[in-house]
Amino acid sequence: MRKLTQLFCVMALTWVTTSMNGCGQPMHSSVTSASSGFSVEEELFGKVKTILDTNCKSCHSEGGGAASFNLANGAEFIRNGLVVAGTPNRSKLIFRLKNFVDPSATNNNMPQGSVKISDADYQVLYSWILEMSSEKSPYTCNESAIDYTKIKQSDSKRLSLRQYRNTLVDLLAPALTRSTATTLVNNAMSGVFFPADVGVYFKRESNIFGGDHAQGFFDVADRLATAISTNSGHTQSVATYFINLSPAACTSTTVSSLSATCRSRLVNNLGSRVLRRPLRTPEQNVRLQTGVVVDEAEPLLTELGTSGSVQDGLSRIFFRLLVSPHFLTQTEDQNLVGQKYQNSSVYWLSSFAIINRLSYRFWNTMPDEALWNFAASEDLSTEDGYLKVLNYTLSQSSKLDDSMREYMNDWLKLESTPNFTPNQRFPLISNVTFNSQLRQDMINEVEELYSYTARSRGSFQRLFTSDISFARSSGLMSLYGQSTPAAASVTESNAVRFPAGQRAGLLTRGALLVSGSEIPSPIIRGIHIRKEILCMTLGQPPGDALDIFNNTPAPHVSTTRDKVQIKTSGASCIGCHNLINPLGFALSNYNSFGSYITQEPIFSQTSNTIQTTVPINSQVNLSAIISEGNTNVNGGVDYSQSLSQQTAAKVCFSEKVMRYAFNRDVSSTADACRLERIYNNLDESGFLIDTLRSSAMDYEFRLRRLEP
Repeated sequence: MRKLTQLFCVMALTWVTTSMNGCGQPMHSSVTSASSGFSVEEELFGKVKTILDTNCKSCHSEGGGAASFNLANGAEFIRNGLVVAGTPNRSKLIFRLKNFVDPSATNNNMPQGSVKISDADYQVLYSWILEMSSEKSPYTCNESAIDYTKIKQSDSKRLSLRQYRNTLVDLLAPALTRSTATTLVNNAMSGVFFPADVGVYFKRESNIFGGDHAQGFFDVADRLATAISTNSGHTQSVATYFINLSPAACTSTTVSSLSATCRSRLVNNLGSRVLRRPLRTPEQNVRLQTGVVVDEAEPLLTELGTSGSVQDGLSRIFFRLLVSPHFLTQTEDQNLVGQKYQNSSVYWLSSFAIINRLSYRFWNTMPDEALWNFAASEDLSTEDGYLKVLNYTLSQSSKLDDSMREYMNDWLKLESTPNFTPNQRFPLISNVTFNSQLRQDMINEVEELYSYTARSRGSFQRLFTSDISFARSSGLMSLYGQSTPAAASVTESNAVRFPAGQRAGLLTRGALLVSGSEIPSPIIRGIHIRKEILCMTLGQPPGDALDIFNNTPAPHVSTTRDKVQIKTSGASCIGCHNLINPLGFALSNYNSFGSYITQEPIFSQTSNTIQTTVPINSQVNLSAIISEGNTNVNGGVDYSQSLSQQTAAKVCFSEKVMRYAFNRDVSSTADACRLERIYNNLDESGFLIDTLRSSAMDYEFRLRRLEP
């Protein structure tokens, strides 16, 4: 029996050690990337000039037969009119190199001839334009005021529970198949109590670690280690897979007779993947704050033994690794940094630290073997190396899906979607079972809308105006009046679309409309949009607000909108409700379950039958709340289009994206340049996926403060 008390003491001690970021001089190789303090944009232009000289200058120079480029500096080149600052896909330079919409089009014909620009060079040009400051944003960006030496120190970050589960599955899946790994992890975590992750905005912000976490991690590690070691097939599959990642002189992976060389390969390959970096050895002369020389492989080899079957030893190794703080946290201590940034206490991250930040930021899980090989073979501190690994990370659509769903869920507080409280009026809605599964189907659909929009190079506006349905369950399809389920993998060509004029984008999806009863709630809808989509605050309602609402009479045969307007028109209510009600009234064409309606049913006061219906009015004036574009809207489609163009909505989204990426508070002044680059890609011609790219291009994403 493994001893939890002793284990918890070791874990707690190691946790404190790894969270204190001192520990002497870094041992990593020197960094050749931008350590001069220039912006990303400035650093990239040197590469840009070389690329343009090589690929374009022969024609685009004096006497070259085409319009000449001035490549004296970035500003001069921009004046040629080929670049739109901050938005690559509006830039003629990018369009002539690659046509995103139709790669086979003949107008992406530069350079002329059969030899085209390399993908690596194209990504440099793309990233350079993406990082440019733009005069159109509401932020006041001053690049010279950014001081990366002032970034704050942070503790080792515990994996969120979502990341923890994903990591366990992805660790085992290549050896056991994804289905088997998922079953093993689900069984190991079943019934184990973990305190819920709770952050200010995003669950991944939570870094609490207490006794319940220790007990939970202990139990899961014990169960998984036992499940793998007691099944001879699992043991053999795990040993074979991890040894073969780098077999060296190992020739036979038979677990009953592993040679010393093969045991060493198993320990080193398995241990490094679990800890997501190479194991530390005495030869590296790496010392922790305790002053103890670290050899991480030696105790694991001891657990494995020198002869006989490795099954019991593998169980002990797995357990030991899975309760290590180096597995349970994203630890970036002195062994995972390189050169100092401007001789400060801030360091450039090493290649292995970079792939961990990228994978947990964009995938919510551990690096895959491709990322591992990037880190093992290339210097990711250089702009070339970093762009290569960033582009790979963002190209993995299936892996991006999890973090994009998580962002959408947390941004819109989808877990607050009401549960249904069925009553006798619910059966009047035919062919729908109102239960927790229907609620989850609604949440899943909104998450998928965001993931699909970003992965398919859709815009921020497209997120608000898309007519594509992702409903597959019979209940949600019935509420939407949809007869054909969405494809398992939705594309523009196979998409199921809503009838014209009925539904558009995220505001008109069930999860943002449902009230949990048969009565719609325009107030809840309005508050949700105001707080989460526009980031506009409101004061607290008076203590007797509910009594005032309930005791203010309103005609029975009238729409919910009319009743709410009457009940909130008093002097103590109207000030706030003028800023809330219109945001909910614009969605009056959707009932409390999210179905599109033109007539609102009025239930009898004495029975569960519909007494009559009344016509719906969804026309509102939003001028008291928003000030741009169309403020007189009529219905969900018109409303969605208007909100998607509002500066407030784009500012709100930009600041939430940055907080999610950097896991810290965001300042509209101190972070103005970072926020501007995200904001630049939220207009109608921008790509939502570029907000993700931009968040990772900032130098802060690759820096770490380590205080001695």
